[in-house]
Amino acid sequence: MFVLILKKLSYICFLCLCLFFMLAWWVKKGLGLLSFFDGKMDGFIRGFHDERLISIAKVISHLGSYRFCLLLTLILALVLLLNRYYLTSFVLFSAFIGTRVLRNFFKDVIERPRPEFSLIKNHGKSFPSGHILYASMFYGFVLCIIWYVLMKNRNKGMAGFACLLFVIILSSVGASRVYLGAHYTSDILGGFFLGIACLTFTFMVLIQIWKKGWH
Repeated sequence: MFVLILKKLSYICFLCLCLFFMLAWWVKKGLGLLSFFDGKMDGFIRGFHDERLISIAKVISHLGSYRFCLLLTLILALVLLLNRYYLTSFVLFSAFIGTRVLRNFFKDVIERPRPEFSLIKNHGKSFPSGHILYASMFYGFVLCIIWYVLMKNRNKGMAGFACLLFVIILSSVGASRVYLGAHYTSDILGGFFLGIACLTFTFMVLIQIWKKGWH
């Protein structure tokens, strides 16, 4: 069972890394097709201009902020520690900090400027989206745990709902970042691919630990 899961996770991780590096290369080269795609998608998302939507977008965007996701990660890591899942807690926290390191590294390498249109103050470069990267890592980790428990109890309906909720959260955070002018759509995709790659790699490490009977 563990071997099959590891194999599937390795495929997903490899695919997401390939997609991320391909997208990063296109962004670095300033590919015209990518600019066209961003222009169309960004224009569509930002077309729904409304003061109330701006306030809602700011709240949703906060769900993927570094400080908020770090706080939630610390709380979850503490819960795992209290339940004697010492290694799992350490891997989770280390993986989340790792996403921050990767975010900073790739932003410095790609050096993509932020969109000129912006409704909020932005810092640093644009690609990839840190908010989506953090959200993919934390909410994805929680989803995998919930999904495993629900599937173990043969509750496929709730497991499917949990997956849908994960997609809604990520999509909402991503759309809010574009709407507020913090990112291009391709930045969101880049953050998602890198985030899922980090998430799957984290579970590959955890499965190796759990196989040995460690927690």
